[in-house]
Amino acid sequence: VIVLPLVIAFEIQNIGTQMISWSQTSWFIIDIFLNFITTYNDEQGLITSHSRIAIEYSKYWFIIDFVSALPIEVITDARNAAIARGLKLLKIVKLLRILKLERNQLASKLQRRYQLKYSTLSLIKFIAILLLGAHWLGCLFYTVSVTSG
Repeated sequence: VIVLPLVIAFEIQNIGTQMISWSQTSWFIIDIFLNFITTYNDEQGLITSHSRIAIEYSKYWFIIDFVSALPIEVITDARNAAIARGLKLLKIVKLLRILKLERNQLASKLQRRYQLKYSTLSLIKFIAILLLGAHWLGCLFYTVSVTSG
């Protein structure tokens, strides 16, 4: 979440960012396979049918997960920098996976564990989203200023 906008905006290419990128890509690919076999709760109860799980996953999250798991570094060629730069912007799709955190009910787990009020938790989420958005906008503004000259 923090490294990806920095890599895109500042074009940082070192062994550390490459290792983070490859480990994220590996985990995303593993996550795709696991999502095809992971049960979920529905109005009808716990859904364990692999065909229903695959259909449900394909309808909502598969496209986002697949695009975010593509190793853009391998696909792009350094000879055509404009196309490579455009394809690198596809990495932003990886950030959409943050939306899955709500599906996993991370906030409710934190609320139960630390006995937070709903209003406190809402304020914490708002501040976190605000800071993350400011960070992304800063990286975007830098990228636009550098590319426009």
